[in-house]
Amino acid sequence: MDKKIKSLSVYRKNLVLKSSVDEEPAEQEFLISESLYEPAFGKLLKETQFGEDGQVEQIMAYTYDENGFLTGEELLEADGSVLEKRTFEPDSKGRIANEFVHYADGSADRIAYT
Repeated sequence: MDKKIKSLSVYRKNLVLKSSVDEEPAEQEFLISESLYEPAFGKLLKETQFGEDGQVEQIMAYTYDENGFLTGEELLEADGSVLEKRTFEPDSKGRIANEFVHYADGSADRIAYT
């Protein structure tokens, strides 16, 4: 049985010289992103981006149907409010046929792929 990735954390390390005479740089390590995957199929469910201060900057959330087709993406603020929402419809071959960009007023634009 293959192992499935369930989450992935990416860190960044900065080496900081406090002055030009410092021989040893100070290390600053911080989390820049964290990704959560659906264990059965390995589909990305959520990706969280962090600032250098450790605070959440934005979150991307993904949804899929029972066949594993991407049905939606949401770009969220740190507080969970939706900045941007997109939904997708497949064609008979499982490719994106229609993309809908949803707005705060409830309206949506449709993008058709051929």
